[in-house]
Amino acid sequence: MPRRRWGGLRAKIITWSFVPTTIILTAVALFTFVSYQRVTEDLVLQRDQDVARLSAGQLATELTEYPGILSALARTTDIYNGDPATQRDALLNARNSLAVFDGGVVILDTFGTVVATEPEQPEIVGQDWADRPCYSAALRSQTLGSSESIFSDIVADKAQGLEVVSIAVPITGEQGEFQGVIVGMFHLGATTVSSFYGDIVRLRIGEAGSAYLVDGNGRVIYHSDVHRIGEDFSSQPTVQQVLEGQVGATRTQSPEQQDIVASFAPVPGTPWGLVIEESWASLTSESQGYQRFLLLLLVLGVAMPILVVAVGVRRITQPIMELIGAAREVAQGRFGRTITARTGDEIEELAQQFNTMSAQLDESYKNLEQKVADRTQELSTLNAIAAAVSQSLDLGTILNLALDKTLQAMGIEAGGIYLLDEDSGMLYLAVQRGFNPQASPEIDRLRVGEGFSGRVVESGEPLVVDDASADPRLTKTVVRKEGLRSLAVAPLNSRGKVLGTIFAITHDHREFTDQDVQLLTSIGNQIGVAVENARLYEDTRNRLAQVVALQETTTAVASTLELDELLTLITQQATTLLQADAGILNLVDWDKNEDEVVAAAGLATFMIGSRDSLTDTLSGWVALHNQPVISNQIQEDDRTSERALEWFVEETQRKVQSAAAAPLSAKGQVMGTLVIIDKLGGTIEFDQVDLDLLVAFANQAATAIENARLYEQAQQSAIIEERGRLARELHDSVTQSLYSLTLLAEAGQRLAKAGDIERAREYMHRLGEIGQQSLKEMRLLVYELRPLALREEGLVGALNQRLDAVERRAGVDARLIVEGEFTVSEQAEEALYRIAQEALNNALKHAAPTLVEVTIRADGKRVELEVADDGRGFDLDAAGSGGGMGLVSMQERAERIGATYQVISAAGEGTRVKVCLACNHLEKMEVVQ
Repeated sequence: MPRRRWGGLRAKIITWSFVPTTIILTAVALFTFVSYQRVTEDLVLQRDQDVARLSAGQLATELTEYPGILSALARTTDIYNGDPATQRDALLNARNSLAVFDGGVVILDTFGTVVATEPEQPEIVGQDWADRPCYSAALRSQTLGSSESIFSDIVADKAQGLEVVSIAVPITGEQGEFQGVIVGMFHLGATTVSSFYGDIVRLRIGEAGSAYLVDGNGRVIYHSDVHRIGEDFSSQPTVQQVLEGQVGATRTQSPEQQDIVASFAPVPGTPWGLVIEESWASLTSESQGYQRFLLLLLVLGVAMPILVVAVGVRRITQPIMELIGAAREVAQGRFGRTITARTGDEIEELAQQFNTMSAQLDESYKNLEQKVADRTQELSTLNAIAAAVSQSLDLGTILNLALDKTLQAMGIEAGGIYLLDEDSGMLYLAVQRGFNPQASPEIDRLRVGEGFSGRVVESGEPLVVDDASADPRLTKTVVRKEGLRSLAVAPLNSRGKVLGTIFAITHDHREFTDQDVQLLTSIGNQIGVAVENARLYEDTRNRLAQVVALQETTTAVASTLELDELLTLITQQATTLLQADAGILNLVDWDKNEDEVVAAAGLATFMIGSRDSLTDTLSGWVALHNQPVISNQIQEDDRTSERALEWFVEETQRKVQSAAAAPLSAKGQVMGTLVIIDKLGGTIEFDQVDLDLLVAFANQAATAIENARLYEQAQQSAIIEERGRLARELHDSVTQSLYSLTLLAEAGQRLAKAGDIERAREYMHRLGEIGQQSLKEMRLLVYELRPLALREEGLVGALNQRLDAVERRAGVDARLIVEGEFTVSEQAEEALYRIAQEALNNALKHAAPTLVEVTIRADGKRVELEVADDGRGFDLDAAGSGGGMGLVSMQERAERIGATYQVISAAGEGTRVKVCLACNHLEKMEVVQ
């Protein structure tokens, strides 16, 4: 422990520091001042509250005079006997005592009707005042058993066109029964000679400020400023509180933004409230002198300690200022500067330490310039390498630029960069400088842990070797042949992973310093990040190309069912994207246990049409096992025949090195294979990423083949079904008619030969009718065989074409009527067309009409189709019990689209078919009125 020195800096600070005392004194003074203000405010508010309550009580006492006058008059016999004439005389006789009511006195009977007034106002006698508060409140008071007087709010006196306040007293009979109300009124406004306002003024309320009396609605009855009488003060907080019956005082601001104290109290016996406002400054004027005295004490209490402390601190800080000046000179480069301080305290010790520091700075500065130059060169090198690797995302360019900059900065003639292949676990020499071209292959391909670079990759730490040629860890003897000596190796790091190494090696002995190793390590970190970015960029670009190719293939598969075109496209894209020399697509013939090349790309186009046994080729093995495969040593693969390989070499002048194949499967059945052959240049092997992409292309090809086959099957089924339907139609209609024609012709010939000309003529007439009917039926069949115009022309155009092609050619008056415009879904449009077609067919075949009408109506909510004819009609019950499928077919079509279906027909009255489609089944509807 150091010896305590009472003359030290700490003791001086404790002796001279009055800052805590000053703070405490200031706090006490402020607390006293604030407390005094709060106590003063509380006392003022309490006093004003009491004043307001007493003033309100005094005002209530003064106001009792007026109800007393009315009550005395109401208790006279002339008033409560209920005779209007007597009541008018009584008011006239009491005119002198009633003169205080400058708004007049009114007597209301039990029903609230005016029966007498003073002074006389004949124009209001007989008016109904039952809805006025003065009457309703007095009646309610009498009903509750009370005879108290009622003070009203400000109301309008319509007779005089003025506003008044009124006092109402109930009139009761000898038995206490209600006989009416006597009402005395005061005009609003102190400018009028009024004893009512005179009594309020005599109370001298609010002499030191202002006072006002408000009614139950917040309107001013009286105000010290007479110009404000009648204003609405209901929005003021103090008025709201007093009208709620509260008594209190609060500090607030006047409309002129002056601090005031507002005290308030309700006036007993009335709905009114009294508010008194006084200036806060006038209320607290007496305390201003004491406040100034407190402020003076506060200033003295703060200023004196500051003055004393300032003198003492100056004596302490003078040596410190000298120390600061010396430190400033040292900062400017004048090393060796010293100071002298004989204070005997910590400042003297601080001065001694400063002198020691200055001497050390002077000594170390001599070596600083060289270190700065070295560090600047190192940073310059790092910046140059960073700029070089940021110029491109091409990995080869990055590595060449980085290695050149590194060797140049370190002044070394030889070096290189190894990159790690994670799949094989091998290091391959990406770039090198200073080695003979024949030596490069000999130092290529190191295993992790082998040689110097392999050990650095394994450990993740840099390595320095004084004599590489004599080091037992050396595995590549070419280093001795090249005469290489000193070696430094650093890892290429990125996100905690070692991606390879960078090394520098000399022909002469060189001692690599820590600074050299640190520089090489920093460069390795930068190159590692650049390698990672380049690989990510290349991977992203390849992935994007793969996604685009797959998307294009998917689009092509979805856009057409042309199988040959799709398979060729898939094969070409797979070959291009996987950077292969050739690609083929095979389809399997399981009956012959062979596969056939149906599409090819690249060097394999000559193979289209060739067939091989499944047991002789790699693609056959994939088809048999339903499993994708990679073969990077295909010449040694037993699954591939030598004949197939020799044929490829013979045609392309290229030796096959690797291949990848994927099966084409649908519903668990292999239908073929997709194969790619050799990476471009034959130097890089296929990997799992290549195989995954090939499988994706194979899935697309399988989908295309399956869709094409299903489409072909559907077409064949449709053709067979249509042929069967036409055969049935021909058999049921045209064939029978032609057979009838044959029989009639033979019979007519026989009758003609027999000389029965009349009967032969009848047969010939029947022959013509049946021929015409057969012609109609043939036209129906021919129209159905023609391409449907529904898609090209829409529903209306297709129906019009049908009427032109069949009905009108058959001599039938055919009409198409369209009311409104509409758009329905394709499914609904086709169903409506087929229903109309079936209805027209039935009419033409069975009804022999002269007129058919097809009507389409659209009203914004639905579409209605109606087919009507004037033919012979039929019995619906008979048709339903044993008829054909026409009516059933129409009903089923209507139900499938959610439409209602109705047939109206009777023998000899024609037929109507109606179909109604609700708007919720429409795609869009626009009705034209």
